[in-house]
Amino acid sequence: MELDQLKKEIASLPSDRQGELIAYLVQLRNTNDPAYRRLVMERLGDRDPNHWLTPDQFEERLNRG
Repeated sequence: MELDQLKKEIASLPSDRQGELIAYLVQLRNTNDPAYRRLVMERLGDRDPNHWLTPDQFEERLNRG
């Protein structure tokens, strides 16, 4: 399938499906990125509550894009 054809197909998807595709593509790109993996592991291991987000803060940041 050609890239132009893929773009047209993606443009015709509903926004929620486009969001799923975006998340998938970002995950694909980051899967083999050692720097990204280190960053995620560092954040997952952070035990300092001052660095944590409340659910509301998380939603706010997520919605800001």
